[in-house]
Amino acid sequence: FPTRRSSDLTTETIAGTWNYTGSAISFKSEENALSNIASSVAQSTIEKKLDGYLQKVGISEGLFGFTFNEDGSMAVQYGSKSFPGTWTLDQSNATINMKVASLVNMKGYVAIKNGKMELLFDATTMMKIIKSVTSVYKNSTLQTINNVLNQYDKMYAGFNLAK
Repeated sequence: FPTRRSSDLTTETIAGTWNYTGSAISFKSEENALSNIASSVAQSTIEKKLDGYLQKVGISEGLFGFTFNEDGSMAVQYGSKSFPGTWTLDQSNATINMKVASLVNMKGYVAIKNGKMELLFDATTMMKIIKSVTSVYKNSTLQTINNVLNQYDKMYAGFNLAK
């Protein structure tokens, strides 16, 4: 997975309410991965597509986010709904492990830079999150999102968040 600066990741830096500002895409780096330039272009294109589709299912600025409390409790906000849960930080692997009631157990790769958080998941987990919070299972938009997320091998998708 892309290099993360784990020294920036502490319970204190993660604690707080993080609001959705857009989708985030990253490619797992390997020898056969896309070149940096091609990867950057693909990333930007996919993020723009994904933003539009996520907005159609209600995941947009002001309507979606995460609250992480220092005591290990958390909540996922979606519109007027709140899904409570717990979280733990694995600083050495730059991951957050989340157990959220009525959703899925999620492991997200996390990076914090300049007061912004990038929280990424594998494509399968990302789809489970979207389906769980939106409660929309037979929707062509969800199928399209799934197609976008599975377009590239070794791609991680998630959320750009800001406090």
